[in-house]
Amino acid sequence: MIDEGISPTLKQILESMKREEHSRTVVEPDWVKGNDSFFGPLLENDKDLLEVEIRLKRLIKVEDWFSDATTYKKLLLRGKADSKPFYDSTVLCLFKFMVNDEVWYDNFPKNFDIDNTSEKIVLP
Repeated sequence: MIDEGISPTLKQILESMKREEHSRTVVEPDWVKGNDSFFGPLLENDKDLLEVEIRLKRLIKVEDWFSDATTYKKLLLRGKADSKPFYDSTVLCLFKFMVNDEVWYDNFPKNFDIDNTSEKIVLP
């Protein structure tokens, strides 16, 4: 699901895209004026076309665990299929806990790059 704060035109386009896709879309002015309060006023006459070009780099899934907007989970790095811990394993969990864009708790190492999957994390 895409945030309702985004333009309906962009929402429609993004929902049809795949990761790493590059898309150029031309949208009919009647649809834009009737459905999009952000882009609609930018079209001056009925012959203006809205052309949108998007490169979708990556997708991050955000789940509403209880379907009531109280708890969200965002998967940042997918594990390997064979990497489930045994019941007696010690598991290191890294958390970044934010409320209203304010960090309340963060135990990630300084300068940790989530995209650099080769970085090793050592238990204290």
